[in-house]
Amino acid sequence: MQVFSTTVSEVITHVHQVIADQVCRKIISQLGLRDVFKNHLYLNSDFYGPSKSSSEVRLPILHENAFKCNVKYSANPFGLKWDSTTPGQHLDPAIHRRDTLQTLPVFYDKKHNIQLIERYIPCNVEMDCSMIFVDRVLAYDVMTRLASTYVRGELMMVNDLSYDYRMPMEVLNRLYMLGTQAGLQKGTYLDWLERGSNGLIQRIVSKRQRNRHAEIVIKKQQFGSLAAVDYNADQPPIQTLGTSADTVTIQFTVTVQFGRVNMLYLKYPIMINNQLIPEQLVTVDKEEMFGKLYPFIQHPYLALNNAYQFQKVLMEHPVRNPWYDDWTVPINCSLNADFHRPFFIGLFTLDNENCQCSNCTCKCCNNKYTTINIREDFDKYKLSEEVLTWFKENPDKAFDSESPYALKVFSNNTEVGASLLLFDGENLRFPNCKGPENVYHLVVSAKMMDFLEGRYDLLGIPLVELKVDNSQGD
Repeated sequence: MQVFSTTVSEVITHVHQVIADQVCRKIISQLGLRDVFKNHLYLNSDFYGPSKSSSEVRLPILHENAFKCNVKYSANPFGLKWDSTTPGQHLDPAIHRRDTLQTLPVFYDKKHNIQLIERYIPCNVEMDCSMIFVDRVLAYDVMTRLASTYVRGELMMVNDLSYDYRMPMEVLNRLYMLGTQAGLQKGTYLDWLERGSNGLIQRIVSKRQRNRHAEIVIKKQQFGSLAAVDYNADQPPIQTLGTSADTVTIQFTVTVQFGRVNMLYLKYPIMINNQLIPEQLVTVDKEEMFGKLYPFIQHPYLALNNAYQFQKVLMEHPVRNPWYDDWTVPINCSLNADFHRPFFIGLFTLDNENCQCSNCTCKCCNNKYTTINIREDFDKYKLSEEVLTWFKENPDKAFDSESPYALKVFSNNTEVGASLLLFDGENLRFPNCKGPENVYHLVVSAKMMDFLEGRYDLLGIPLVELKVDNSQGD
């Protein structure tokens, strides 16, 4: 699987500002002040200019009831107000939901195994709020409502928030290329995204741009976000504005803590519709062309540290064709059970995937088979003569894991049974019954116990070699 990751940008306008607006309007509603403030809600921050009211001049008006909020953003994931979740849980790419810790992709094309996965990071939004009243009686009544509705400084879990964030252009470009290779028709790209995301990916018209251009966004629902209200229960200050009427200001602070999406992971196979993906979609670094040295990560599974250290052994990695195929043999297959070590892993495509005959079966129609010649079909690699000779002399033992060498075929991560394979010592025939949607691998392995018992020289006998081109002179 190839993995491409990128950060989510414009979180101030798409996430924080939207959540601050929802929390403020919820407080106004819970205090019963909708008719008092109407649409006179003004949000301001260091990154975002003051919002406008619905008045004709589109500016905050003196001597009218208003709700003002100065939003402060915290970019430190470790500066949490409540230790409800740890930063490690949010930063771990295997955990994609803060509340249930389930690995659910936001977009999933099951047929072609294309997934778009979110990663969360904890964050705080602190809001310094001021309610300005021109009526002193109403102001003191609101103080009573505030003390009756919110216990000062204590935690309350009453916030179900929603926002949308814009999909990065890098992800959209790669999804478009993958969708094209998957067989999407022109004009169906957005429908494909909406269908694979269960309607979470949508196209909206941005109100933040002058030209009101369309954006593709992902809708998010944030349930059970943590919040608390802190205020001064003393007498609110009365501000005198020259010869004008006096105003009464009630100030309080709201802190909201939630997990926001900060990164997107796009996972896809290296073969779609029986074709290799374009080279620009390859994400494997050439330094990892023979696989990573260790299969475990230290964080957050510190309990696996001993296994992590044990895997740091100097053992030859298998030759891979193509080199950027990072697929590994499943841990529960027969090769691992019988102590076989893969020394060649090759990805292959199906031959004659569309049968031209009618009313045929795999047993009678050659078009239903894919044939692999182990001597010629490994591109620039070739098996050593010792290995080829053994397979030529023992074709009936080629699928037996007790043999010195073995051939195994995998469809995705499922091992194909030996009863479906035919081998004459040089040509391996594989039925196309699984379809072109799967990814197929041929694994050539050697029995590990033979190396441990000294029957083979692990470094002295090359099992796979590069082909030599003798067509050109010295």
